[in-house]
Amino acid sequence: MPGNRTERRGQRVPWVRPASVKLTKEQRRVLATTRDVSESGAYLVAESRIEIGTEIDLIFVLPPELAAKAQGWVRCQARVVRVEEAGRRGEVGIAAEIKSFEPVTSF
Repeated sequence: MPGNRTERRGQRVPWVRPASVKLTKEQRRVLATTRDVSESGAYLVAESRIEIGTEIDLIFVLPPELAAKAQGWVRCQARVVRVEEAGRRGEVGIAAEIKSFEPVTSF
């Protein structure tokens, strides 16, 4: 769909790991799994739908290929830019544009 995608920046790295997604305004958490990540975005498979435009906090382990800025667990400020049915058990695919990230020092 023209106009529905944001332009990708940076290398996309396949990376399947657990992630926590917190909807900033609702203070609700959604469990997810990363599928791939880059410095500017992440694609996740989540247990429930999150609307396009929603501001989220993501917590996940950064892949070694992207660990120049931070290593291990990171917290990202992001915005949902695309949502699609994942086709399994009600899961939903979510593309998020990362605005910033920082190392996680405690949970």
